Amino acid sequence: MTSSSAREPGGGPGAAADASGSSGSTGSSDSADSAELDRRMRAQPANERMLAWLRAGPDDRLRPWYGDSRDEGGVVLFERYGAGLPDTCKWSLGVNNVLVHPATGLLFAVHWGRFTFLLRQTGAPGRPNDVAETLDGSVDLRPLEGEWWDWWFEDDEDVAALLQAYALAAHA
Repeated sequence: MTSSSAREPGGGPGAAADASGSSGSTGSSDSADSAELDRRMRAQPANERMLAWLRAGPDDRLRPWYGDSRDEGGVVLFERYGAGLPDTCKWSLGVNNVLVHPATGLLFAVHWGRFTFLLRQTGAPGRPNDVAETLDGSVDLRPLEGEWWDWWFEDDEDVAALLQAYALAAHA
């Protein structure tokens, strides 16, 4: 596929389900904490292009992610590969799921659509492709900084990269 056929972000297929019918939160349920983290996330200059790409407007606020089995990408990112991460970094934002460092507000991983994952690779050379071929189809990454890579989470090395992204986000 060419880049002109790439899907745009902001509500891909099977996007994050709402909290109805869920059983238990993996994120902070304290609204004051979520409001403060949302403020830090939006104030973080390095998040500006990703927030625009996700079409996260001012009315889209961080909310705790609830383990909903209908949101298979969220389950995989948060409960399987992100199991070693603190629950305080696991959030939903609009129809997307995001990993946000709780101290710095830096976004370091995103689940978009049904099964597309993006990982912030701080310090890595430019990403190898501007259009990612994912299970959601072609996804245009050109509006994002080169440190955002599409990610498959196939083995322990990929999980280690997620943990490394969390560690680097602490220094933003």
